Amino acid sequence: MNGVHNMERELSLEDVGEREKWIARVREIQRRYELRTDKETARFLGISQPSLTLFLRGETKLPSFETRFQILNLLGITGISNKAWELVQENKRTQFMQLHDELTKRFATNDHTTAVLGVEDEGAGLIAQLVESAGHELKFWSDRYGRGIWATLLPGINQGETVRELCEERGESGIVATDQMLGCAWLPITLGNTLQNAQEKLEKKLNAISLEQLQRGSTWSTAIHAAIDLMASGTFRALPDGYDVVAAAARTQAIVGGELVWHGT
Repeated sequence: MNGVHNMERELSLEDVGEREKWIARVREIQRRYELRTDKETARFLGISQPSLTLFLRGETKLPSFETRFQILNLLGITGISNKAWELVQENKRTQFMQLHDELTKRFATNDHTTAVLGVEDEGAGLIAQLVESAGHELKFWSDRYGRGIWATLLPGINQGETVRELCEERGESGIVATDQMLGCAWLPITLGNTLQNAQEKLEKKLNAISLEQLQRGSTWSTAIHAAIDLMASGTFRALPDGYDVVAAAARTQAIVGGELVWHGT
């Protein structure tokens, strides 16, 4: 409930000094998602272009509650809490989620990925290849606690969002999930000071794994699914150094049932 109360306080500020903070947030959205015009930006914020332009000029007060919520949503601040989403009317909630997904998917297209990551970079080329050919899901977001920028490249649908929810959970579980995911060399999950830094760390992890394994249906892919599913169930165990150990345990579990158990490193 504290997160919801903080959200309500954040969205209730109306003084003139706060206007500059919200303007800066809109500019950050434009920079991050490469939105070139106020018209395009307004569409993703769910308001009219004239209203946004007047606000950015400092000629109007703060936008509506729901527009400010969407600003925070696009900056990656609100997405973790279902309670926070309940503050928004259902029709707007659906619209905002769809708009957020549309912007996020810009990072998962070949042209945009190479533009963000640098087309001449070998690691970025590998990332683009895995998104385009292997169908992996690339995701970047700002950490809700200000720790930096997260980057994931995962073979399963919505696994990046699962990672986000686990690592940004309040309390000990979020700390444990973060430590396990970032501490595992074969999990393509990184946290950097900047987007570029997060990308470089992601490249380093991917380059340590053979291209053959970086495909759907591989031993590595099986281990990714098993590890994330295990943590999503609320069970946290130190992951072994070898992804083949987890994959073997997952295959055994599929045959005999029971818990996911592995031996060795």
